[in-house]
Amino acid sequence: MTGFGACCDDLREALDFEEGKTMNLDDGGVLYLTVAAVDTDSGPGFFDIAVRFCPFCGTELQTQAAIAAASGVMN
Repeated sequence: MTGFGACCDDLREALDFEEGKTMNLDDGGVLYLTVAAVDTDSGPGFFDIAVRFCPFCGTELQTQAAIAAASGVMN
């Protein structure tokens, strides 16, 4: 697989967009999309989901196995 954003200009621009950013890389190199946010007593909370396919062009960005391996989740 190529680096995130190599598949199309739209994804590259989305990853470079800072204000209101919803796509982020975690420390393990998994690309996540924030789909919900909530304020809690402990601070902000986020619900993120791993992005398998580019939402703009459909290119596979990361496999389910790669996501599981990077996040330490076993299937």
